[in-house]
Amino acid sequence: MMQCYGRRVQYSSNSDNNSAAPKPPLASKPSFSRPQTSRRYSERSSTAMSGREDDENNFNGLQLRSLYPHQDPKNFNIQNMIEFLCSKEVILKLPLSDRSCHNSIKEPRKLERATSENNSFRVRRQTPEDAIDSKVIKTCRPPKVTGKSWIIVDGETGEMIGGKCERLNRGIASLTKIMTCYMVIKFAEIEPEILEEYLSVSEKAEKIIGTSAKLRAGDRIQVKDALYGLMLPSGNDAAVAIAQHFAARLHARRILYRKSLRDRGIQVGGNMRYEFAVNLLNLPLSSESRLEGLGLAYMSNDPSLLPWITEMNTMAYVLGMSATNFENPHGLSSKLHKSTASDVARLSVEALKSQLFRKIVNTESYAVNIVNSRDSSSRRIIWKNTNELLQEGYSGIKTGTTPTTGYSLASEYCFDVEPSGERKSLICILLGSKTKEDRKNDTRKLISWARTRQNG
Repeated sequence: MMQCYGRRVQYSSNSDNNSAAPKPPLASKPSFSRPQTSRRYSERSSTAMSGREDDENNFNGLQLRSLYPHQDPKNFNIQNMIEFLCSKEVILKLPLSDRSCHNSIKEPRKLERATSENNSFRVRRQTPEDAIDSKVIKTCRPPKVTGKSWIIVDGETGEMIGGKCERLNRGIASLTKIMTCYMVIKFAEIEPEILEEYLSVSEKAEKIIGTSAKLRAGDRIQVKDALYGLMLPSGNDAAVAIAQHFAARLHARRILYRKSLRDRGIQVGGNMRYEFAVNLLNLPLSSESRLEGLGLAYMSNDPSLLPWITEMNTMAYVLGMSATNFENPHGLSSKLHKSTASDVARLSVEALKSQLFRKIVNTESYAVNIVNSRDSSSRRIIWKNTNELLQEGYSGIKTGTTPTTGYSLASEYCFDVEPSGERKSLICILLGSKTKEDRKNDTRKLISWARTRQNG
């Protein structure tokens, strides 16, 4: 005899002989449609309570459609399914004698969200307020931009507001010059007269490719003026000239500091590395006379940039830019010259604490008189800032462009929070936009989105 309950097929025989029972006929493909009544489920519950192995899979009263709206295809949804699974877990914890008692499960429980006291999974029915919250969440999603990486942080605290691939290593192009400018300003905090020094432009600086401040070999220019040529027209020649001007004294400072540590029996390494770097950066630069005493006077005309690059990486280490490695002072593409949007944002927050740095990056144009020592000629150059967003109320910071890294932009925007009127600063780092126009539009979208979050 064959009894069919849903998709389960059972065979029973009244004969006690040992002869093999004939094979049953092939059953038709079981139907996956839901039963129209709950009668079969009640019949199965009476047979399933016999103590067999499938007792733990017995839902009993949970199968009654009249008591559980999720059994009705019209009311079936994910929310009801979650309630069903939670209710099943509760029933299975009851003794077998109580599972078939429908009075104990007249209505699915109204479940609440998880609390700190009870970490079990809890679900709450959606209310009209939840629908409003979901709309707010959608409006708070960041906009779609062409940039491959970006991050927005609070300009005062450095707290992250939003980002995309902000910790992914990639080229940062001329945003490297933020570090070059910041280092000179840090030197000037120890020795203010550094800004008044005159540097000489070498042939290597004149022949460097990329964006230029129109400097020529033999030009003599003050360090402070060179910083404007570095940041406004994004002059690669100015970056090389600055690095060569300080390279010899930076190398001598490192040698003297290591020698003083050896004399005191202190070895640099392990936990001493950070302390060594901080102390080194706080030391004044060595004078020209000290270079002659160390036999390093030749480095005054040495075109090597290695001492400067070493100090750049030391400064990055002190600032916590753990994913950054510099190989040049200007940002031209190099295999190992990489950073992240997060590290550049950290650097920008620190650099903007300097009033001189803030003044330089917020300048739209700057005029300077330059004298050439080779032919004694003089000329006047006007540098214009490549950051076009300055005309829209933005406060710097730096643009960057190379064929391999795309279009990048570091910018700051200050505004008043409504309704308190508190002054806020947002720093946006955008890397790898497709075009120059996309770079500006992406920054506008991201700043507008961050302002909405701050005001909300």
